Amino acid sequence: MIEEVVASSARSLACAKATGGQPDSARCVAISTDASLKEMILPGALAVVVPLVIGFISVNALGGLLAGALVTGFALAIFMANAGGAWDNAKKYIESGPHGGKGSSHTRLPSSVTRSGTRSRTRRARR
Repeated sequence: MIEEVVASSARSLACAKATGGQPDSARCVAISTDASLKEMILPGALAVVVPLVIGFISVNALGGLLAGALVTGFALAIFMANAGGAWDNAKKYIESGPHGGKGSSHTRLPSSVTRSGTRSRTRRARR
């Protein structure tokens, strides 16, 4: 990825001098996508194979596994929803003035966490 970014920057500088071109980010996105898909093969296979293996061992164990996964997922969803709201409230409190007000250095972390929490809530809503 780093080599591609350096090469893309060199190409875009040469191209910019001649024609005013833009860097090619499509290749970097392709590299990142390919790597992430390769990394997700094992977790995806585990999600399919483990319930099958446990189901062949014992049906009661499979019920316990699925019930545990359901309860754990529900608890995680509640936690994420509450944590996102808490970070949003913290950001609003900081921006109201007690710790520097809007635009101060104190708002950087809550703002970035609020943005990531918003993305997480948006992804959950799309499912």
